[in-house]
Amino acid sequence: EHLKRLGVRADRPLIGLNTGAGGRWPLKQWRLEGFVEVIDAISRATGAQFLLLGGPSEESRNEAISRATAGHAVFDPGCHNPVRHFAGLVAGCDVVVTGDTLAMHLALALKRRTVVIFGPTSAPEIELYGLGEKVIPDMTCLSCYKNACDFVPNCMDLVSTDMVASAVTRQLAACGRRWQA
Repeated sequence: EHLKRLGVRADRPLIGLNTGAGGRWPLKQWRLEGFVEVIDAISRATGAQFLLLGGPSEESRNEAISRATAGHAVFDPGCHNPVRHFAGLVAGCDVVVTGDTLAMHLALALKRRTVVIFGPTSAPEIELYGLGEKVIPDMTCLSCYKNACDFVPNCMDLVSTDMVASAVTRQLAACGRRWQA
């Protein structure tokens, strides 16, 4: 019902973008501009819709992304949804793009196609159960578990828009619905 009230159409793919990572691991958070660029690239190629996901810490990020993507089908359900409601929003998505976060665990539990962006946490420790793919930058210090970094660019800065957009395109195709990219 929430998705219908927002104006999400059932005849077009819905890609959930979990834009943050909470306060404990700020380096798990991919760059805001990357999300904007992915929305532009995927929207032009597929006509997909996007659902901005996150908790209270992501409210200003999601507002900025929404402003920067005016003209695309980007929906913001708010960042103060109870966990069960948040899970319901994730369940409505065809593909979820996220870091190593609660949204990743929910998406996999709900059998959603998932693109997981890794940096400071360990990609080998996470099983995707054949439901998606990991986007991992080429950097020797991955899995450092640091919440601050001296490297410029850092691991998350090395994740390119093309790396994420290509993964999303492959996961949309894996959905097997008529909107395959």
